[in-house]
Amino acid sequence: MACPAADIFRRGADILRNDSRRTGNVVTVAAPCEIMLTGDLHGDRQAMTRIVQACGIKRSADKYLLLQEVIHGSIEQTGGTDRSIDLLLRAVRLLIECPEQVLFVMGNHDLAQATGGEISKDSCNVCRAFTQGVEYAYAQQAPEVMEAVNEFLLAMPLAVRLPNRIFVSHSLPTPQRMELAGMEILSRQWTQSDLHRGGPMYEWTWGRSHTEQFAQQLAQQIDVDLFVIGHRHVEDGVEVIGEHALILNSDGPRGCVLPMDCSKPYTVSQAMAAVVAVSALPAA
Repeated sequence: MACPAADIFRRGADILRNDSRRTGNVVTVAAPCEIMLTGDLHGDRQAMTRIVQACGIKRSADKYLLLQEVIHGSIEQTGGTDRSIDLLLRAVRLLIECPEQVLFVMGNHDLAQATGGEISKDSCNVCRAFTQGVEYAYAQQAPEVMEAVNEFLLAMPLAVRLPNRIFVSHSLPTPQRMELAGMEILSRQWTQSDLHRGGPMYEWTWGRSHTEQFAQQLAQQIDVDLFVIGHRHVEDGVEVIGEHALILNSDGPRGCVLPMDCSKPYTVSQAMAAVVAVSALPAA
């Protein structure tokens, strides 16, 4: 008998893969909309609740929500497992309910989880803790659920391009590794070798050490005005890299989101002014 949770993840993967707005690994949103951009969520249930309530996607078809790195939250005190599978399931249900309005971008945690990688956080292997959380929640059905989760994670695009020349991705390549990352992966399907260190999917999700000059040059290459990324923890929930990149974190007490009117252009200063603390969003 099929597992309902596994079916949900498979349906979510189909939606992501078959999005008519997608070319290769980029989804291009052409319609004017109001969108709430998030940074890493990492299992923060309270943040997710506030964000879903505030973004308004269930109240209007013109409202959009972009999510990234929902998985790998805090470790439960009892049993040492990560229960962020519950939050991921909630996010995928939301995608199924509002397939045009809910968007995802792949992060390094998603890629590591789906490819059997390891990430250590606070001396814990978060990929193993996530798998243990799935085993705790689904028992004998856990292998089927994990297979479906991995399918969903690998179906995510690398980036979303908005009509106001904003490019949202989890990270950008490390400047010194740009040759490994390349631009071709944005417009084509990935292969297995692309998913590991030195491959472009890996390099686009794991990149660090971004400089003002690099962000400016890449913006010119891709023909965008501003990058909005996550990946790197920033103390106040938001940080800028020169005039062409903004980093968001959405988890934790200082988490932030960026509500944006996609009919208007944004400078980095205007984007910074629009950032809202998750704690300031109305609770459900």
